[in-house]
Amino acid sequence: MSFLQILSDIIGWTYFAAWSISFYPQIYENWKLKNVNGLSVDYVGLNITGYICLCIYSTAGYLDQSLEVGTIHPEDLAFAYHGLLCTIIIIGQMIFYPLGDNKLSIYIIAVLVFLWTLTPIYFLLTQTFDVFHVSVSYNAYRMIGYDKLLISFIKYIPQVYWNYKRKKTLGWNIWVSLLDITGGLLSVLQTIMDQFIQDVNNEINPVKFALGLLTIGFDSILIFQHYFLYPPKKETQVMDYVTMKDNGIDDI
Repeated sequence: MSFLQILSDIIGWTYFAAWSISFYPQIYENWKLKNVNGLSVDYVGLNITGYICLCIYSTAGYLDQSLEVGTIHPEDLAFAYHGLLCTIIIIGQMIFYPLGDNKLSIYIIAVLVFLWTLTPIYFLLTQTFDVFHVSVSYNAYRMIGYDKLLISFIKYIPQVYWNYKRKKTLGWNIWVSLLDITGGLLSVLQTIMDQFIQDVNNEINPVKFALGLLTIGFDSILIFQHYFLYPPKKETQVMDYVTMKDNGIDDI
């Protein structure tokens, strides 16, 4: 194994750790506040579909390299399933904790219905049947990967808007974005490094590369909102929270 390959593996598992850990501050934040009103329901609704797509895309590409979806590392596969599990946990929190006026918008419902309708139809139309097995075109798996890209592009917008609407980021744990942007930077770096390693498929993984860039871009906006547009005022936030709880108001 070459030095570049070892370095790529180290970077890959580091990005896996950063992206995976990024889920837990929000899970803890929801548990601490016993309230999920700081986290956009639209964001989570898109996230669950996105991670289902990423699991299918990564599993197919990892098990069958002839699909030509680019290099899929074990850590890519591990991250996809870990992200799906954490999103399911957050959905569970949304079921048990108050949402306030936070709800799934009609626009996001339309996007989800469109994706959950179009993708299965495309899968059926691209299947090749014979007596012994069913073969699915690699374009179908690529479409699922592009579904994940579309969702990732859309999913951050509700959270950015939710922060803007409330003029605060209380309830959104900033460590989510700090760890997320770290994982995005490392993911992009590993994807670029893979192109210089001779013993792997030189075709770039377009979904992984674009996901990294999208993550960097939107997390930069969220970080800017937190530290510059709506800087946290701890004393005021704690007072507001205690006052609202005393008055029986869960929407913070």
